[in-house]
Amino acid sequence: MIREDYIERTIRKLAEAVALLLGFSKAGRNELAEQQLEQLYLEYLGIPRAAFAQLAPEGLAGILGSRARIAVELLRAEAELMLAAGFAGDARDLLSRAEIIGRG
Repeated sequence: MIREDYIERTIRKLAEAVALLLGFSKAGRNELAEQQLEQLYLEYLGIPRAAFAQLAPEGLAGILGSRARIAVELLRAEAELMLAAGFAGDARDLLSRAEIIGRG
């Protein structure tokens, strides 16, 4: 129960950070949004975004444990940024990774 409360609080905090990211993106401050997204990957998953992207999603849920839900939220946020920037294919790929990790 305590662990679930921690995860829920973390996801709420992450949601606030993602809202800020999306605000940067909508204001045309894409570079700042990218920097903030990188920082979120490091802070919440302990791995650079580029390194995370290289990992096969099928086994990540087991490796990440309770942080898998956080990874799913980060991938969804990144997908929104990609979609806002006009990269629909990249957004679909990110959402697919999020779904695989979420099922894990």
